[in-house]
Amino acid sequence: MDRVDKLLHAIVEREGGLSDHPDDKGGITNHGISLRYAKQKGLDLNGDGTVDEQDIRMVTKDKAVELYREDFYTAPGIDRLPEALQPLMTDFAVNSGPGRAVCELQDTLERMRQTAPSVLGDTEIAVDGVIGPNTVRAAERTQKAMGNYLVNAVCNARLDFLNQIVEKDPSQKAFLDGWHKRVREFMVA
Repeated sequence: MDRVDKLLHAIVEREGGLSDHPDDKGGITNHGISLRYAKQKGLDLNGDGTVDEQDIRMVTKDKAVELYREDFYTAPGIDRLPEALQPLMTDFAVNSGPGRAVCELQDTLERMRQTAPSVLGDTEIAVDGVIGPNTVRAAERTQKAMGNYLVNAVCNARLDFLNQIVEKDPSQKAFLDGWHKRVREFMVA
């Protein structure tokens, strides 16, 4: 099993199996694959022409890994980021969507760049949710200069984002402790 397979299988384990919590905005979920995502993807696993709860129940761990690789690792360009960031960013993308994860990374990179432009460069990092060459260069440069601090800074941005979700929608408080625990697993000493 290669490094990426291990990363993706770890996310599947973190997500757990079948869950149908009434406050989960994604609906019924299996191995992290939510009904909301499945409908957007057109994931009709039983071939009945409708994406519904039955399709979610059919999601296997291997299918979840395949979907994570395709839509939450490769498609958003997380595979182009420094290896140290990839586990956190892929998990963030699975949990909150690739666009949100990338925007939080870009915002973190830009704030760090503003504090040390002589080290981190003069090029402003656009917060657009797209990993392009500027984001990749900034992530590489910042990782090289700041090491684990970058991973922890993105973890902190993710925690702030999760706290804001609960502030805006208190029904999501039931998930907050689990979300925080999940993010802290990526923090580096």
